[in-house]
Amino acid sequence: MEGWTDEQVAEDALQRRIMSLGCQGYTRAEIGAEVGMNEDQMAAREADDPVFARLMVRADEAKVGWWARQILAECEATGDLRLWVVAFRMRYPDAPLPWERNTPPAPAPEPHQPRWRRGGFY
Repeated sequence: MEGWTDEQVAEDALQRRIMSLGCQGYTRAEIGAEVGMNEDQMAAREADDPVFARLMVRADEAKVGWWARQILAECEATGDLRLWVVAFRMRYPDAPLPWERNTPPAPAPEPHQPRWRRGGFY
């Protein structure tokens, strides 16, 4: 960070803090409270600064991942997958469940080709 201005150093620290909070499962409102910004200030900053807007999207994605891991750990501890689905749907009504994501279908298995070995086909 040699040669950086104080403003650049402060901006880098803010970005690291926001990403850290997202990785800990903080919501947008909680992140704003932690960094001293209200919703209007955050929205204005996102409109003016595409780097900040992308950072907030990444923090939100990290938050979803953190909560999914927490819910899944609780579900595994209790053995109840329904708890995980209900909790995830309550917190993220529009997010796809992991098994609903757009993943390419698995390739069809190749038909079994009989092979000869000593003793017959297998």
